[in-house]
Amino acid sequence: MGNKALEQLTELGNEIKNLKRNIAHQVDQQDKEIKEHGGTLTKTRKRLDGLEEKYEKAVDGLRNEFGELEEKHQERMDALEAKLAARPDLSNLAQVASAGQRYVESEDWKRFSAAKGQTTLDQIAIGGVFGPQQKAAAMLAASGIEQKTLTGTSAIQAVLSRDLVQEIYALPRLRRDHIRNYMNVIKTDKSSMAYTQETGFVNNAAGKAEGVAAAISTMSLVEKTATAKTIAHGMVLTREQAKDGPTVVSHIDGRLINGIYHQEDIDLIKGDGTNFVEGITNVTGVQPFTRGQAGDNYLDNLRRAATQIRLIEKLPASANLAMVSVEDWEVMELLKDDNKRYLWVSVAMGGEKNAFKMPILDTTAMDEGAFIVGDWFAGADYYDLEEAFVQIFNQHASFALEGKLLMLGMARTYVCWKYPEFFVSGTFGQVGSGSGS
Repeated sequence: MGNKALEQLTELGNEIKNLKRNIAHQVDQQDKEIKEHGGTLTKTRKRLDGLEEKYEKAVDGLRNEFGELEEKHQERMDALEAKLAARPDLSNLAQVASAGQRYVESEDWKRFSAAKGQTTLDQIAIGGVFGPQQKAAAMLAASGIEQKTLTGTSAIQAVLSRDLVQEIYALPRLRRDHIRNYMNVIKTDKSSMAYTQETGFVNNAAGKAEGVAAAISTMSLVEKTATAKTIAHGMVLTREQAKDGPTVVSHIDGRLINGIYHQEDIDLIKGDGTNFVEGITNVTGVQPFTRGQAGDNYLDNLRRAATQIRLIEKLPASANLAMVSVEDWEVMELLKDDNKRYLWVSVAMGGEKNAFKMPILDTTAMDEGAFIVGDWFAGADYYDLEEAFVQIFNQHASFALEGKLLMLGMARTYVCWKYPEFFVSGTFGQVGSGSGS
């Protein structure tokens, strides 16, 4: 409600109060005249009639003012609902190929198909479709914003499909999300990386007098080396399936690549550093959640964990992702008030996976009851040595005799956990100090 409308309502309300007092006074005068003279004097009758007419007009004005405000409010709500429901116009976006489509359009696959499966395929890189750079490019392309660094749509054609652009930009609830989306992903040709892990920073910066030595800030530095780990899995196809483009696309996009990235999520959380990358729950220096209070719900816990990260004496530590199990996300979506009304979701649309401006990733890689909040972009670097790629073999085991082929998906990556204190690990309902990594 605007200030002007509020002032008008206040004036009408004061006018009605004054009229009611004057009417009451004239009614008392009328009763007195009836008792003394057996009737009402003409001037009193006219005054009372005039006051009643003014009162009715004031009430009508108040009713009309409220009606106009209600109409304006409804118009604003309808416009907001339409805006939220609207999908961006993607009609001008060039049709581009998905990972699987790029594979079947490659010269290698065409030779394989033309040879009726009598030759093997070289590996073809098809990764990068889930990275933050590609998401940004997709959103820019969909919005029509001119970018001097892009030439037409060629910069995104190699990595993004039209459907993926729609999922990223217009249908975030339907997009399969992964931790790497929130990390600093770096392409590399090195199979290992030496880095320094920092914990326990104490900022002793202070004013000093001339000639007096400056205070020394302290921290703990540990030399670490991250080595590449391989994630791979295969799928068996018949020769007929392998020669059918749509089938190959479906297997690559829907199974091989998503399977690799799902295992990647598990490794980034729980990996023991042997055959898998080291997961955040096994990294020394991660903060245990210590700010829980009695009566907190799940959302309270996540918000307090974000504050715990912000309170450390380092910049630019600021939580950019909270990870929870799918069961705990269900609990959060179903939160209700004392009147059994859902707190923050539309039953039809579900809850937006953001809380206090912080994205929430629900994943089967998280254990029920546990959560991790962190600054995933600043706290770690994630290296792609070999992005997800696909190979098809017809010389595996007895496949040549059985008319079968092996489709192999593989990726090689490693992670450098530079600032473990940029992460908080805890359990829902935890009060005060708790265990952590």
